[in-house]
Amino acid sequence: MRVGASFSRHANMHDTHGAADYKGKALLPLFQLLVINGKNLFTVQYDRETHTEKIMKKDLLDGHISHWQYGEIREQRIYNDVGHLQERLSSSGAPYTFRYRYGRRPTDILMPSGLQYYLVYDNQGNLKFLRTPGLGKHYFNQITSIGVHRYLYYFPELENLYIEEYDANGKLLQVLFPSEQRKVVYKYNMYAQPEHVYFDGTDIHFVYDDNISRLKTAEIKWNSYNAMEHFEYAGTLFSQYGIDVAMDRSLSAVSTYAYDNNFRLTEIRTRFGKNFTTTCNMAYDTDTGRLKSLKSFKFDWPLVSSERISDSHMTITSEYDNYNCLQAMKYKFGEREALEFSVGYDTMNRIHHWSMRLQEGMPSDYQYVYDINGNVVDILLDGQSTWRYRYDNNGNINKISERETYRILEYDVGDRLKKSGPYQYKYDKDGFFIQRHNQQITFNSNGQFIGISQRSTFRRMYIYDTQGRLIMEDNNFGGILQFFYMNIEKPLLITHSYNHTTSELSQHLYLPNGKLIGMERNNIFYYVATDPMGSPLVIFNKDGGIVKKMSYDPLGKLIPVQDSTITNWLLMLGYDVRSLAPDISYSGEIRPKEKQNQHVLLPMSSAFECTFLRDMDSLITMTNVPKSKVSPLQESRDLEPAPLPFIFGNGVMLSYHDGKAVVTLSDDTPMWARQLALVLVNSSQIANIDLNTVGIKSDVVLFENNINVTVHRNKHVDFRQNPNPETDIRLRGKHSVINIRYGTTIDKERKRLLKHAKERAVTHAWAREKWILQNNLKSKHQWTEEEKQSILNFGFARGYEGHFYP
Repeated sequence: MRVGASFSRHANMHDTHGAADYKGKALLPLFQLLVINGKNLFTVQYDRETHTEKIMKKDLLDGHISHWQYGEIREQRIYNDVGHLQERLSSSGAPYTFRYRYGRRPTDILMPSGLQYYLVYDNQGNLKFLRTPGLGKHYFNQITSIGVHRYLYYFPELENLYIEEYDANGKLLQVLFPSEQRKVVYKYNMYAQPEHVYFDGTDIHFVYDDNISRLKTAEIKWNSYNAMEHFEYAGTLFSQYGIDVAMDRSLSAVSTYAYDNNFRLTEIRTRFGKNFTTTCNMAYDTDTGRLKSLKSFKFDWPLVSSERISDSHMTITSEYDNYNCLQAMKYKFGEREALEFSVGYDTMNRIHHWSMRLQEGMPSDYQYVYDINGNVVDILLDGQSTWRYRYDNNGNINKISERETYRILEYDVGDRLKKSGPYQYKYDKDGFFIQRHNQQITFNSNGQFIGISQRSTFRRMYIYDTQGRLIMEDNNFGGILQFFYMNIEKPLLITHSYNHTTSELSQHLYLPNGKLIGMERNNIFYYVATDPMGSPLVIFNKDGGIVKKMSYDPLGKLIPVQDSTITNWLLMLGYDVRSLAPDISYSGEIRPKEKQNQHVLLPMSSAFECTFLRDMDSLITMTNVPKSKVSPLQESRDLEPAPLPFIFGNGVMLSYHDGKAVVTLSDDTPMWARQLALVLVNSSQIANIDLNTVGIKSDVVLFENNINVTVHRNKHVDFRQNPNPETDIRLRGKHSVINIRYGTTIDKERKRLLKHAKERAVTHAWAREKWILQNNLKSKHQWTEEEKQSILNFGFARGYEGHFYP
C-alpha cells in the first residue's frame, strides 16, 4: 500500500522494565524493599521453609523490556515463566502471540486476527520449514560439500530445489534454479574480488586497478549489446566515472567530481557525447553538516521541526512533528500558493489521513482505515469510500473494489498471482513471471525484467548495466530512452535521461531523502511536487503554471523501514554526522559500502583491522551511559536453515588442497564412514567440475545412513585397439553424489565431464523450446508448423543439430 514509511525507533524513546512476578508458597515469604527517592531498586525475599534469601532486581528475567514508549506510540511485551516472549501489544492493542512447543524459538506465531504461522526447527534451533496460514510449506536447508556450502530452498508447487552455493569465505559461487535451465555463476580473482558474472548469454567482467585494488572497468556483453563503465580515482575518492554503450544511436557520458575538505561531493560535471554538458553544485553547512545548497536551491532550517527550500522562483516549506514525520508542506511561487498538503498519523505512526489543495481548487482529503493486522482495508476520498481491499489468509489482496466496480485476484499456494479479473498469469518452472493475458513477459536468470511484447501490437526491451540498473528502454517503433546514474555517492538515483526520438536531455534533482524535486530540460527548469509517499503529483513551470498533473490509486511502491541509530537521531536535531565525520574503511575507502558476511563459515580478519573498525565506531558513540551488553533491543541471531548431513554423515569433513581430497575425522566417526572416506576418497585427485542432475536411475546397493554405493565397470578401446578398463564408484546422498573413477586421468575426466555438460545444455535448450510451444508462448526461433509438431512429439526438430557455443 502506498501509505508511506513507518517511523524509525529513535534514541530518545523510553524503555521501562516491569516488576517481577513473585509467586508465594504455602507459607507466605517475607519481603524487604530498598526504595530510594520513591523508586524500588531491588527486593529481598526470605523463604521460611528453606531459610534462604533471594535478591531480585526490579527488572524482569534476563532484563527483558516489559514495555517501551515514545510519545503516544507504545509497545507492551509479555513473557512466560522461562523468559520467552509470549505476546506483543501495540498502541492499538492488537496482540501478536508467540507459542513454544519445544526449544527457545517460537513454533506458532499468531497474528492479531488469529491467523497462524507454524515453524519447525531442528535440535540446534535452525529452521526446517515454515507453514503459512494458507497451508503453503516452505522448506529451508543447508549442506556442506567439498569446497562449497549450499543453501537449499523448496518453494511450493516447484518441482525441484532453488540452490545457492558459497565458498568458505561467504562468496556466492553460483545460483541454481529448479528447472536446471537457468544458472548464475560468479568468478573471483586471487584477492576474492568479483571478476566475472555469467548468466544466460550475458558476461559481466570486472577489472581492478593494480595499485589501489579498486574497480577500474566493468563491462557487460549480451548478444549485440555491449556497455563499458570506467572509473578513475584521486586517492580513494572517485575523480571520474563514465559509461560507453556500443549500440547505434546510443549516448556515452563522462562525469568528473570535486570534493571539499570533509570528502563531501561538491560538484558533478557531466559531458554527454559532444553535444551536452551539465553541472550540479552542492554546498554544506559548516556547523551541522547538512546540505545547504543544491544547484539553484537553498536549504534553510528556521526551527528544528521546519525546513525551507527556495530559489529565485519558488519556496517549499515543510513542517515535521515530534516523531520527525512530515506534517505539512507548501509550494509557493512568489506570493501565490500553488500546492499545499497536510498529513496526519494514528497511534501506530501510520498515515491516517492526508489532504491536498492545488492552487485555488477544492482540497482533496484521503483517509485510511486499517484492519487488526495492519492492512489497509478502506480508503475514503472526501469522506466517501472509494477503494476497498480484502485479503486472503496469507495477507495477499484477493479483492479490489473501486467505487461500484471490483476485481477478484487468485493466488497459488506459493502466493503467486494466478488471476486478476479477466487476466490470467503464468510462470515458468523456475517461478519467473512469463505471461499476463496475451502479453509475453521475459526475465533473465539474474531476475531482471528484460522484455514485454504482444503479438502484432508492441514490443519493449529493457537493458541493464553491470550494477543491475536500467539504462535503456527500446521499443519496436524505434524509440529509445536512455538513463544515466552519474551521482557516484547515490548510484541508484537516475540523474539524467535522454530521449533519442526528440534528442532531449533531462537532468533530475533530488532532495537528501531521495525524493524528486525538479528537472531541467533544454535550459528550462521544471519543479516536481510529490505526495507524502514520494510519488510525483504535479509538475510546475517557473511561474507556477501546471505543466502536468498525475494521480495514483493507493497501490504502489513500499518504502523500506530503516532502523534508528545515533546518526539519524542527531539528524532529527539538525546534525548530519556522516557528513561532518565520514566513515573510512580499513583499506582507506571513504564512505564504504557495508560488507555482507552472513554466509562466511570462518570469517578472517586481522587484529589491526578489528581495532580500526572499533575506533571508527567510537567516533560516533555518545560518551554517557555504556551500552548494555544484554540489551533486549539488540538484534537477535538470525534464523539459519537447518543443516543436512553430507554423504558420510556427521564426523567426516572433506576439503581439497592442491587438487587433492583431504579427509578429516572426528573421534566419534562411525567405523563404516571412517573406512569409506579414508579408503575411497582421501588423497584422490579432484576434477573440480560439479554437475547438478535431478533424477539418476541405476541399480544400487544400500549402506547405512542412506548412502547408496554404485559400482560400474566399463571398457573403452583406444585407437590402438587396446582395452582400457575403468571402474566408476558412486557414493550418493540425498543431495550430493561423489564419483570415484579408476583407470583414467584428470585431463580425460575433465573432457568427459565438459562433453556431458554440453550435451545436457543442448538437451535443456530443446526442452525449453518444447515447453514454450506447449504454453503457446512466442519463441525467438521461427519454426514451421512441421517443425513445431516435431518438437512437441519428439523433443527436437528434425534436420537440426544442437551445438554448445562457444
